[in-house]
Amino acid sequence: MRVNKAKVVIIGAGAAGLFAAKKLIDSGQYGPKDIIILEAQDYVGGRIKTIFVNDGPLETGAQWIHGRGDNPVWKFVLENNISVAEIANRDGKGNFMSQSGDIPPKEILHSTLNFLQEVHESVYDVLDDEGQLKDGIPSSVGKYFKQRFEKWLDQLRENESAELIKWRQRIFNWRILWENCDCGCNDLDDNSIYTFAKYEGNICYDDTIYRVIICENILEFEGGDACLSKGYYSFVETIQKLIRGKVQILLNKEVIKVKKDDKSEVISIECSDGSLYECNTSIVTVSLGVLKASLNMFDYETIKWPSKVLRAIHNIGFGTISFIKIEFEEQFWDKKNPGVMILRDSDTFKTFDYKDDDPWYNYVYGFDSVLHQPNILMGWMSGEESRAMEMLSDKDIGENCIDLLKRVMSKSNIQAPIRMKNIYVSRWYQNRFCRGTYSYATTACVEKGIHHADLLEPVRYSSGRIALMLAGEATSDNCTGTVHGALMSGELQAS
Repeated sequence: MRVNKAKVVIIGAGAAGLFAAKKLIDSGQYGPKDIIILEAQDYVGGRIKTIFVNDGPLETGAQWIHGRGDNPVWKFVLENNISVAEIANRDGKGNFMSQSGDIPPKEILHSTLNFLQEVHESVYDVLDDEGQLKDGIPSSVGKYFKQRFEKWLDQLRENESAELIKWRQRIFNWRILWENCDCGCNDLDDNSIYTFAKYEGNICYDDTIYRVIICENILEFEGGDACLSKGYYSFVETIQKLIRGKVQILLNKEVIKVKKDDKSEVISIECSDGSLYECNTSIVTVSLGVLKASLNMFDYETIKWPSKVLRAIHNIGFGTISFIKIEFEEQFWDKKNPGVMILRDSDTFKTFDYKDDDPWYNYVYGFDSVLHQPNILMGWMSGEESRAMEMLSDKDIGENCIDLLKRVMSKSNIQAPIRMKNIYVSRWYQNRFCRGTYSYATTACVEKGIHHADLLEPVRYSSGRIALMLAGEATSDNCTGTVHGALMSGELQAS
């Protein structure tokens, strides 16, 4: 069979792969036949995926540009005149109601939400001047929130009724579900407070060459989040146009085996359709979820990943966030304060288990309004609950969500939801080319001294030349879960 040869083969056509290719092209050292991108799916973009509904964009993957200023994604948008929406999608906003439809006392709602936001913003203060956790600070984000909340609640119990305390607990439970989605983790109790603090506080204490290169560029960028008028698709479309004719992008190319030949210094790549490729260097940009599930795609006899890479793959978490976007015939929700946030009773709030009679939809934190789509509400959830939801049919998911909304809104002056027109469910965990959404640092990472940037260490030929390397959002210590983290990692490895 014919072998397709190139200098560099990039596995994956998401943000990391596309910008790695652009970096190589811009170096002037590679011609049109020197770079091949192999993409397992039938589209370009990876976990950026925009569909179009009623002539408007609807994101099923990445939603926001996280920050403006020096954010490389934002700079790329401005440099290429990509249209920016006047407002960004908002999440966690709207009318708050209990699962049984009761409305929380306004002062209790606002004071509790304000306190929990203060806790979120105080996370940067958990580290001392040397970058270590201060005494008495728990190791996880979830435990930190619980510790702070319980202390605050103890101060209030003397002067507040049991009913008001229960409302505060419901609001706390909602915030935990929201934080879980915001962090993209499977369990907030397993999400490292140390790494979370560095991300929120723009602190970098790492000293290896890989981490220094990334950390010098990863501050939480100023200017707030942004969305694109024509969806993230316009971002992907623009980078494709810039590299078109200068690189070969091949779709439906699932890589099943990668081998290394030290003598000839060649990487051999086989795809599921039988096609073969050879190159001198390969940049692998598949998700951490795929690496966890399919590490055997790399031939064990010839490819020996550094031990720190294997430890990082095993210990870094890879979460699942699910979007449930329901289109209605018309709006029935509050137009001035769109969104329905659900406050769950604390006495029924427990860890989800597939075998429990605790239904998955109890872990939807609420339904947000959607930019460009006035008749769509979007439900959010994460972790094991979302993985369970993904296995259900769209019909079952839609019916469960409609029943939930009717119950939640039963006592409000907002009319009950009308008939569902369409439903769009993200299934990133069920997608075997993703196996989730994005990475996060677990408490085990801190305990074992494991960093996301450990994934950057390459596989080398016996001569010392680089043969194989990883890129993607999971390789960034402080930019996990972002498009700019993926973009920068691709550029870094290409350089």
